[in-house]
Amino acid sequence: MISTTLPYDQSANDEVPNLASNSAIYAHSSGKYYFPKHKTPYLFVTNYFDEANYRLNDRPISITKGSFYFLNSRDELEMRFNQPNRTLLIFFEEDFLKSSFSALENSDKELLENPKIDSGDLRIPAVPFNISKTIGLQIEKLLSDTETQEDFDSQLFLLLTEFAQLNNDTRSKLKRFEVAKRSTQEELYRK
Repeated sequence: MISTTLPYDQSANDEVPNLASNSAIYAHSSGKYYFPKHKTPYLFVTNYFDEANYRLNDRPISITKGSFYFLNSRDELEMRFNQPNRTLLIFFEEDFLKSSFSALENSDKELLENPKIDSGDLRIPAVPFNISKTIGLQIEKLLSDTETQEDFDSQLFLLLTEFAQLNNDTRSKLKRFEVAKRSTQEELYRK
């Protein structure tokens, strides 16, 4: 469920990991750390001590304390820390994420009539999100109040509930940029 060890570069490959369940890594790197480019599942990434450098889909990004990225399945990520850091990586099993978003986007009546409603476009923008007070509290609960996989998944659903609104607001802001390409919208938003 929650590991305290960052992965080693021997485990990097070109395939999206097939997750049997949701999991997390909450680990402290004692110095420099590098993990080569690899494809990710849906992934929440944040750091606690200092800025860490990443490459997301071949673009450099920095994740600082108080911000996070939420990666899409099949995004390509490279991790590089130049100093000690504490990192949180939350790995979402794809069916869990899709059914969670579907439950958040549809009414109870719609879900009862059609429990397999597609959650639509799950593409999450490749932009930094700020950790709100509520999301910060959900992360604390996730790291401290999860003794079973069921507890862990329940806390993840609550985290996704908070994130869904933030994601919808961000997607609306991105649409205001009068450019056609999503990657250009994301770049303008980051700046």
